[in-house]
Amino acid sequence: MIPEINSDDVKLHHGIIANPNCTAAIALMAIYPLHCAFMWSGFSAASYQAVSGSGARAIVELEQQVQAFVENRPMKSEV
Repeated sequence: MIPEINSDDVKLHHGIIANPNCTAAIALMAIYPLHCAFMWSGFSAASYQAVSGSGARAIVELEQQVQAFVENRPMKSEV
């Protein structure tokens, strides 16, 4: 649910309401008017989030992965 786009749908729904992450919500604010004007049926997008959002352990793991890459060793992914 994005209030600026479909807030009226809240009245028709019972239960949990989800909303997209910050990147998608901001993008949809620009894309929705294009959909209304040209009836877009879909698009593809990619976003890249900072590892810091996963916490200190993830930052340490990334540092270890970079070092392993530089040394041509296998990288571990645990976090």
